[in-house]
Parts: sequence; structure tokens; C-alpha cells
Amino acid sequence: MKMKMFYLKDWGPEAVAIGHEDDHDNRYNLYVQGMLWAELRRPEDCQVFLNALDKAEQQGGDVEIQFNDKAWGMDVRAKTVTIWSTSNDEWIDTFSHNEIRRAVEGWMKLLQMPDSPESQIIVDLGSDT
Repeated sequence: MKMKMFYLKDWGPEAVAIGHEDDHDNRYNLYVQGMLWAELRRPEDCQVFLNALDKAEQQGGDVEIQFNDKAWGMDVRAKTVTIWSTSNDEWIDTFSHNEIRRAVEGWMKLLQMPDSPESQIIVDLGSDT
């Protein structure tokens, strides 16, 4: 799966699953995009999240992490990240560390670029779910 990350005019950063741009129920558009947009608003937030992934991998256990908006919760485990909506109990899905790491690293790069239509990144999340 690949995600395109870019800036929308007067809206800010956005991420969509390539081939699923209009499919809001696609798990990447719903969970990964929602987490990135709502919770990881600054490069510093991305780094905190990446540090939590590293810690969970090294310790082999769970790491509790909370961010800005609290619209999305993230449970970081030794090999997976579960993303869940704080407003809808049915919205929950689990992703591999590799998928989430690639998404967050790409998002962090985008956030460090100018807010411009020319600022775009395509991230290959892999297929290791």
C-alpha cells in the first residue's frame, strides 16, 4: 500500500491511500490518515511517536502514548500499533510497526516542507500486516 502525502490549499497536510483516494472507509484513509492528521501535527510529535515505537521494539512490551487532539488513541505494542477512535467504539484496526513507522516518517518529512502544492511525498507502507 502506498500513501500520498501533500498540502491542501487552506487546509493543511493531508494523506490518502493511493488507489483509494475517495474511499474514506479504506483502513489507511480512516485510521492512519486520521491519526496523522489529528494527533501528529508537528515534526516533534512524530519523533515522540517514533521513539515510542523504538521503545516498544526494544523492551518487547506495550508503551502508552497520548497526543494533542485525543481524537485517536494509539496502543503501541512490541510488533503492532492499534489505532482506535475515541468517539466511535467500532473504529479500531491494527497495523504493523513497519507500516506505521513508514507513514510517520513520511508525514514528518512533509511537515518539514513548505505548505505548498509542490510539497508532496509518496510513501510505500509495504504489505506486512
